Amino acid sequence: MSIDDFDVKFGGVDLALLDSASASGVGAASDADPVPWDQRWHRSFESWKPTASTPAPIMLVFCKTPSVIGMEKSCAKIFQLGMYSNRPECGVYLVGRSPTGNGWKLPATGEEHQLNCKAVETAGLDELPTIVVGLVDDGILFLPRGIKHADDHGVLIPASHDGSPMSDEVLTAELDSFAATNLPCDELRSELWTDASKYWPIKEAEVTIQKFLLIALRAVFKNYVILSETKVAPGRIDILILPGSSKEAGKVVLELKAIRQYGSTGIAVSSSTTIAHLVGGVVQATTYFQDATNKYICTYDMRRDMLDEVFVQARVDCVTNNVKLRPYKVYPNATSVRHAVLASMDCEGK
Repeated sequence: MSIDDFDVKFGGVDLALLDSASASGVGAASDADPVPWDQRWHRSFESWKPTASTPAPIMLVFCKTPSVIGMEKSCAKIFQLGMYSNRPECGVYLVGRSPTGNGWKLPATGEEHQLNCKAVETAGLDELPTIVVGLVDDGILFLPRGIKHADDHGVLIPASHDGSPMSDEVLTAELDSFAATNLPCDELRSELWTDASKYWPIKEAEVTIQKFLLIALRAVFKNYVILSETKVAPGRIDILILPGSSKEAGKVVLELKAIRQYGSTGIAVSSSTTIAHLVGGVVQATTYFQDATNKYICTYDMRRDMLDEVFVQARVDCVTNNVKLRPYKVYPNATSVRHAVLASMDCEGK
């Protein structure tokens, strides 16, 4: 069977990734990945970044069935759009998760961003996850809920990065940067709370944080394969980072834990439940992938009263099992963020 036949029969599987993941003893991918696009799209974003001669935007609308919608909307078929090394024509393209799939160019779209937005709205596609490359210098704009909500929300992601080596220092710096830059932003904050005024997080807070963190890490560590919800014998690894080739070193496990004072419906969460939740996270980080070079538990504290006592046992267990604890705070509104910054400044001044 030829490689082309294999690709047709098995949905365009990435043989190199499958081989790499097989050697590591983990699944190559997961249907539970919360990001609408495959990591390899970041290479396309980098290739298509704007220049002085090509400032106009390219809009990618991610669909589960782009071919069906593309034919329905009389779109022009672009073979394997995401594999183009040269920047394609400006306009709106309907695409799927994999860059090896075909793109479908929406009719009457081109260099005018506002006209492109109108075309997407008219086509009824304005609430699908959307990426815009070229609207801002050297960056891509991610609209998780589509252009319909673009006036209020959007996340700017670097489109050009050389790719950083994997080390505890570099990864921790990226985790810190994500927490400082993205956790306070309107887009992420609006998706994390059932009722922010009462400190009621959504039920899937960890998954929401995971989605945005995956995007940030994949944009930076381009020479690594960053997998989500990877199946292993004991359970699922929230984020698994593997070398993309023999040139890179390091295998990293990240377990994410949201800490709540209340559930999504306002029911109080006891301290004992939170302690068990954290201790369980350390166990997961320790046992899920024992071949990992570094193991982390990243906590995202969404409580009104952020008391430190719930961390005591988890810290002991982290030291015992060589797991790195990275605690972060999540605030429900801009006022809380400002108060936290001022409190931090006061502490530094003493």
